[in-house]
Amino acid sequence: MTTSIYISTAEAHSGKALVSLGLMETLLRKSPKVGFFRPIISKKPNGKKDSDIALILEHFNLEQTYEEAFGFYRQDVNDLIGTGKYDYVINKIIEKFKSLEAKYDFVLIEGSDYVGEGTAFEFNINADIAKNLGLLSLY
Repeated sequence: MTTSIYISTAEAHSGKALVSLGLMETLLRKSPKVGFFRPIISKKPNGKKDSDIALILEHFNLEQTYEEAFGFYRQDVNDLIGTGKYDYVINKIIEKFKSLEAKYDFVLIEGSDYVGEGTAFEFNINADIAKNLGLLSLY
């Protein structure tokens, strides 16, 4: 049985959050133990949280911390990849995901946003993350 799904798109502003909301609603009808994860997010000014993570965690009152809900900030990924640490990024994302997978019956993963610096590599990294997690991905 599939215990996770990866939602991604090929461009910005294409409705991932809406799809995530609908899937989370459906998943929580089947099991109360559902987690949410975004491998890469943008760092927000003034300490603001990623809006998709905040929406899902708060709307569904998930028993999960904000820090558990993401792997890396986009700038950190760009810096690490720029120094040849692509495998490190993938491995750390796998570790964070596996930690959630151990706690929940199902984990919904939402890919990156395709905004700002580094958008050229995002389709490939989303595909690589999904593949390395052994997940079905919806594009």
